[in-house]
Amino acid sequence: MPSLLEGIIGQPTDMRRQSTPGPCLLLVEDDPDLREVLCRALVRAGCRVTAVGTPDDAVDAARSEDFDVAVLDRGLPGADGLTLMGQLHALHADMRAIVFSGRWDEGSAATARALGAFAYLSKPCRLSELRRTVEDAYWAGIVYPAKRP
Repeated sequence: MPSLLEGIIGQPTDMRRQSTPGPCLLLVEDDPDLREVLCRALVRAGCRVTAVGTPDDAVDAARSEDFDVAVLDRGLPGADGLTLMGQLHALHADMRAIVFSGRWDEGSAATARALGAFAYLSKPCRLSELRRTVEDAYWAGIVYPAKRP
């Protein structure tokens, strides 16, 4: 399995926000090193990324910007990623959420999907899998916009 760092060393270090013409993505990961690695990879994949480390920062960001896709850590300090997903969907019904967890279990994945997650990925995963899932989520939102209550 390739390292998460493979092929992305040497990029700029200021990765809180990068602008490119692709999907507008909210990345919520409490581990700053992993957040930076994922942000770099997603920017290189053509995404416009806002990367934050807390649920409060994620909600603040979602109040000021309309995101196409959110990649959410399942285990965040102070809030569960699934609870955060519900808060984000209340702000942006059409946003697709990808839940990312260090602990895989089928029950959590099924719960995430039942609550509206587009996908549930386990950490670590290949960056190519994450990029493909983000792209699929983005296009699914274009073709089949969700209307949630």
